[in-house]
Amino acid sequence: MEEKNYYELIGLPPDASNEEIDKAILKKIRIWQKRTNTPTLARRQEAERMIERLDEIKLILLDPEQRAKYDQKLQEIKRK
Repeated sequence: MEEKNYYELIGLPPDASNEEIDKAILKKIRIWQKRTNTPTLARRQEAERMIERLDEIKLILLDPEQRAKYDQKLQEIKRK
């Protein structure tokens, strides 16, 4: 699976503040949370995967050490 840019997924630039990141993630979680109750299994599974990914993004981008490592990894990918 292709590695996606977390900043693009939440719709923010890499220099966004922690507060902006937290708000954007919560907004996305609310949107996807509504889809977890859909009768369509595929859409429900997609929503559950996205919520898990958003939780992961939150853990990484709101932790200063993790975010620094992620930003460095992102820069290396862009150079290639």
